[in-house]
Amino acid sequence: LSNNGTSTSGYVIAAVGNANYQGEPAVVINGGTITGLTIALAENNATEIGTITATSNEVEIPEGYKWVAGETAGTYVLVEDEVVPVTDGIKVETIIAAETDLDRDAETTIVLCEESGAEIGSEQSTATGDYVANDVSVDVGETKYFKVKQGETESAVYGVTSPSTTKKLNIVSVPFAAIGEDADDVKVAKILDTGKLNAGDKVYVYGTDDDTYDVWQLEVSGNEKTWTPVTVVKVFDNADTTETTGRDFDQATVARGGAFWVELANDESQIVLIGKVATAAASKTVGAGTAAAPTFTLCASPKATAFDLNGDGAFTSGIAPTATLFAPGDTIQLSSDGGAPTVFYYMDGKWKHEVKNGFVKSWSEDSTIPAGTGFWYISRGGAPTINW
Repeated sequence: LSNNGTSTSGYVIAAVGNANYQGEPAVVINGGTITGLTIALAENNATEIGTITATSNEVEIPEGYKWVAGETAGTYVLVEDEVVPVTDGIKVETIIAAETDLDRDAETTIVLCEESGAEIGSEQSTATGDYVANDVSVDVGETKYFKVKQGETESAVYGVTSPSTTKKLNIVSVPFAAIGEDADDVKVAKILDTGKLNAGDKVYVYGTDDDTYDVWQLEVSGNEKTWTPVTVVKVFDNADTTETTGRDFDQATVARGGAFWVELANDESQIVLIGKVATAAASKTVGAGTAAAPTFTLCASPKATAFDLNGDGAFTSGIAPTATLFAPGDTIQLSSDGGAPTVFYYMDGKWKHEVKNGFVKSWSEDSTIPAGTGFWYISRGGAPTINW
C-alpha cells in the first residue's frame, strides 16, 4: 500500500504472517499521516505483528502493542508490549533473559525449594513465553525460594520476599545478589520488582556525594513503569533543594549489607524484592562516632531471613555498651509501624530493648530485625563489624 499524501485517514490493513504464503506482509507509507492502522497477529510468531516503513507518518496502534526498530534502517516492527504488571505472581522472564544457561524459548518449570536448594515438591510448568509464576507470589512478610528448570538444565536458587509496607518510608535491605550478575554492588533496579508498586512511589539511594540521597519516582504509562529522577534529598536535612538526581535508576547500586529507602505514596503498594540467593559471606563495618558526635550507619542483612542481633558471631568486639540510659553507648534503631522506633541498647553483653506493660517496664533480649528490613547503627564510641 502506498499513500501519496492526499489521504490522511481511513486505512485498515489486515496482514497474516504465515511462512506457507508467498512473501511477508509489509506496509510502506511514502508520506502523509495515516490513522486507524490494524495489523492481525502473525501466525508463525506470537510477538511480531507486522513491519512498517515509516517516513513522515503518525500511526495509531492498538493498546498493548508498541513499535521497535527493525533490522533494516528506517523500519519498525509492531510487537506486543511485554511489560506486564505482576498481579498474581512473579514475572520471571527477567531471570530467563539474564542468565546465560537459560533459554527464553524453552519449556520452563518453576520449582519451589528451600534456601539451600532442597526442593519442597511444588512445581508449576509454564508454556513457552509464559513467565508469570503464580506459585512464587508472596504476601507481606513472606519469603519464598525457587529454581528454574529447562530440560536437564537447572538454575541457581532465586528468592522473592516482601518486607513490611505498613510504614510510609521503609528502610529496605539488599537480601539477594542481582540476577545475571556477580558483582558485590547490587543494582537496585535488578532486585526491586515494580509489579506491585504504583505511580508516585519513590526510591532513595545514597548518592555519589556524601550528604545526599538520589531519588527516583515511579511513573506509569499504560503497562509501562519507569523510574524518573527527581530532586535529591539532603541527609538529615528537610531543607528544600533544587538539584535533580543525575544518575539513571539502572546506575544506582547498593552493596550487600547496605540498604535503601522506599517511600510508598499508595496504601495498596507492596514492596517485592527478587534476586539470586548469594552464598558468599558479607559483613559491614560501622563508622566510629563519639558521645558528642554520634555516627549513623545504615545497615541491613544481606539475607531474606530475620537477623538476630544476639546470634552467635553476629558482631565482632568493639561495641560501646550502655551503663545507664542517661549516657547510652551504641544503639540500634529500628523503625516501627507507628509511633517511636524500637531502640536496642547493648547491656551486659546482649542487645536489649525496653518493653512496657502498663506502668511496668522490663528489658527483652528478643532483638530480631525482620527479613528485608534495614536499620540504623548509631555509634557513640564503638566500631564493630557486623557479620551475616
